[in-house]
Amino acid sequence: MNKKYILLVQALILLTLAFGCTMKEAEESNTFEVNEENEYLVSEFAKIPIAQVEYIDLTDSNFNDVESILLDIDYYVRSITRYIDRTEWKDNYTERHGEEFEFKIKIGLTQGASQVKGGYKQFVYLPLEIKFNEGLIESNKAPIAHEVTHLIAPYYSSLSLREGLACVIQDEIGKNPSVFNFGQPVDELSRQYLVKENTVDYNDVIDSIGESDIPEHLNLSKMDIETRKAYYILSHSFSKYLIDKYGLEKFMLAYEAEELNEKYIELYDKNLDELRQDWILYVLENES
Repeated sequence: MNKKYILLVQALILLTLAFGCTMKEAEESNTFEVNEENEYLVSEFAKIPIAQVEYIDLTDSNFNDVESILLDIDYYVRSITRYIDRTEWKDNYTERHGEEFEFKIKIGLTQGASQVKGGYKQFVYLPLEIKFNEGLIESNKAPIAHEVTHLIAPYYSSLSLREGLACVIQDEIGKNPSVFNFGQPVDELSRQYLVKENTVDYNDVIDSIGESDIPEHLNLSKMDIETRKAYYILSHSFSKYLIDKYGLEKFMLAYEAEELNEKYIELYDKNLDELRQDWILYVLENES
């Protein structure tokens, strides 16, 4: 074979590989322009009222400007839909609101807790709206990936699995750590609640981990920050355990199950009590 021909083929192969990498990098980067529309700054998937922009002080944050916050949200929407394989997430909103629904996540600021509009019962109305704690945005601690997860996967069988998945994704995909573990290994943090000398104080929380629906008997408001913190850390740890041991696909089937207790047995061949005991044993035996 002609040497020049071989060199030409090799050059074409390298060019193809380089082009493929460039395309992938372009897909992963935030290339969508932010524009001004009807008194909003608007990106591909998000918008924020221009009137609120002046209140954000990003001096000590990793954001160059408010536009970069919107572009991060775009990045999270794309990344999370791929991560949990919910690329058709928009269908939920179209079915609820109609074909003309605007797929822009409305961003607002609050002095309170960061949350999607509607809180734990957001799935009832499916609004695309998130309020972020202003201080967390300004200090690079805002749970952006966490809250976007709630919008991408709005229908859930268990509040514990809902918050657990969002915490896992914040740690896996987020550019900053999850709020309650702040980068520390969550199993190490959960161990403090699961050791025998502490279980008496946290039995109600432990017994609610993985349970269906919303645990109305627990005070998960900011007024009882210790209970809220324990619930989120333990939900994070339990969800991570199920995902790591059995896979994300099975977890998502449980996450969206209509009859969760039956789904546990179908998917894992164990009931919730057995899964919870396996998880607790794993956490206690795997002390680093």
